[in-house]
Amino acid sequence: GSPCVWDDFFNELEPATSRVPYMVAVGNHEHYYNFSGYRTRFAMPGEGQKSENLWYSFDFGGVHVVAFSTEHHLDLQLAWLKADLAAAVANKAAVPWIVVMAHKPMY
Repeated sequence: GSPCVWDDFFNELEPATSRVPYMVAVGNHEHYYNFSGYRTRFAMPGEGQKSENLWYSFDFGGVHVVAFSTEHHLDLQLAWLKADLAAAVANKAAVPWIVVMAHKPMY
């Protein structure tokens, strides 16, 4: 959306987000503006830059975190998602928990 709205939003969040990890999943509000505000303001870990941070994953301690987009057709993400989850399952001895997140519920 509007850059000033993004700036105001992050100025309000800064006291918290400057002290703790802040991971996001793209949502419907960004959809209406071609995800431009989201794409320019976030740098997610792992291979996030390959998808312009629209879907990504990373390990944090004993947790493998996967974020996917509910705003893009799953077919665009499916090969990546299957490969990522297969690798995470194969690595469960080192990273036993898998958390998958998205903006909207799957139901």
